[in-house]
Amino acid sequence: SQEIEQLKEYATLEQMLKNDSFAFEITLEPEIDQRIVIPTMLLQPIVENAIQHGTANKNAYVKVDISQSTESLICVVEDNGPGIKGEINEEQSHGIKLCKERILELRTSLKKPFTLNWANKTGTDTGVKVTVTIPK
Repeated sequence: SQEIEQLKEYATLEQMLKNDSFAFEITLEPEIDQRIVIPTMLLQPIVENAIQHGTANKNAYVKVDISQSTESLICVVEDNGPGIKGEINEEQSHGIKLCKERILELRTSLKKPFTLNWANKTGTDTGVKVTVTIPK
């Protein structure tokens, strides 16, 4: 619950700085135990990246959906921006590089299957969808 509150506060500040030019929403599956630990500052750089690069369009939004499976918490961050052009270049995106390093560190130190996937949305939707899987 603390990580969720911090994300809300961060997004509110960004909305103020950008004159409310984008909508922000966090959706939690009702059955989620809010005492489950999300590693500190794991989602914030992903949300920051979505706000910085995915909110240039009219009617821009950033959504965070958190659900669960029997083994994991599944966090999806998506925007409706222009998407990623070409290959993701970690040298150009410091945020992506840091997130990948953090996931690798968590996977190694905790010996649990954390995952991170970045992809352009498909079909008629534009934007980027980032999925982080956090083992329970």
